[in-house]
Parts: sequence; structure tokens; C-alpha cells
Amino acid sequence: MTPILLQPPAEEPVPLDEAKAFLRLDDTAEDGLLAALVTSARLTVEAVSGLALVSQTWRFVLGAWPGAGVLRLPMAPVDAVLAVHGRDAGGAPLALPDGIVAPAAAVERDALLFGWLAASPAAVEVDVRLGYGAAADVPGPLRQAVRLLTAHWFENRGDAPAAGKPPLPPDVVALLTPWRRMRL
Repeated sequence: MTPILLQPPAEEPVPLDEAKAFLRLDDTAEDGLLAALVTSARLTVEAVSGLALVSQTWRFVLGAWPGAGVLRLPMAPVDAVLAVHGRDAGGAPLALPDGIVAPAAAVERDALLFGWLAASPAAVEVDVRLGYGAAADVPGPLRQAVRLLTAHWFENRGDAPAAGKPPLPPDVVALLTPWRRMRL
């Protein structure tokens, strides 16, 4: 499965003014750096947790129709299935019935359920919207992890981590631990 980001988040889970207030910054001299650090912190929190924080659109390209009818995505939560495209062995588009792929129950927000097809396509592209919604909808501990990681990087820029020290600050790890998805 190949993931392709189609539409990045329209906003960050921690707005620039909130990050500045957290760091007690009053001027605008380092706004560009701080915005880049917030984005990097979000990407790191998403990578560690396996969760998309703010709504974003992804395409997952599969080499075949899932035989068991269930596809576990590398990211969650799935908000909506936006489009499904099939291709035959020659790469030509195949018409697929509407509703052939749907998100699984709310408990399994990382899975898609595929319906049965008499003739399976050779390749499938599934476009999904992932994330909790707007920045305000992101759970507080995940937003706090972004704030803390941003602050850590802002205050320790250019400093190499000490040997044997974890790459993420312990308070960020503690916030993310309950949210990490188990990957099979």
C-alpha cells in the first residue's frame, strides 16, 4: 500500500499565536521559525501516534482488492471515504459501484470495509479524509504534545541530544503513549 498526501491540513492543531503565548514570546522576529517548528512537531506527533490530527486527505494505492474485505490503514481516524477507483491489469479505469468501500465501525477508526466484487480490479485507489476535524477538535493531550515538542525544539535548537537520551522529551512520550496505535 502506498500512501499519497492529496490535501494537507488547512491549519495546525496549535495556532501560531497559541504557540507564542506558550513560549511567552511577544515579538514577531521568529514567527517563521516557530510556524515551521509547530508543523514539524505535528508531523512528529502524527508519526509516533499513527494519528492524523487535523483533517487531511490521503490516497492509498493498493496492488489488489483486499481479499478478506478489510484494509487497515497506517493512519487513523478515518472521517470519510471520498472516492474509490479501480484499474484493470492494463491500467485502464474500472467502474466500481458506489458505496463499495466504507469506514469500519467507530471503534475501528483505522479500517475500511470492502464489499465483494465478482471480478476484482488489479489495482485500487482509495481517497479518504483522516483526522479529528478542525484544530479545536484535536484531543487536548495531543495538542499539548505538539506545544511541548515545539517549545523543546525552540529552546534547544542546534543542541545535539546527549548520548543515550531519547529523541523525544519524556513529557511528550508520556502524553503520546496512551494514544499510540498498535501496528500489526
